[in-house]
Amino acid sequence: MEKTVCELFAGVGGFRIGLEKSDSSWETVWANQWEPGQKNQYAFDCYINHFRK
Repeated sequence: MEKTVCELFAGVGGFRIGLEKSDSSWETVWANQWEPGQKNQYAFDCYINHFRK
């Protein structure tokens, strides 16, 4: 069975890494991270750097 997930409040992707290491059939199809009041979004920049294909 294919498993898909949308990652809300993704941070740097720790939840995604945990799911994918526990079972390789998990696929993250969408993720978001927003830090209110912050001009720079460092956590999501890190996420994109590691997981963007």
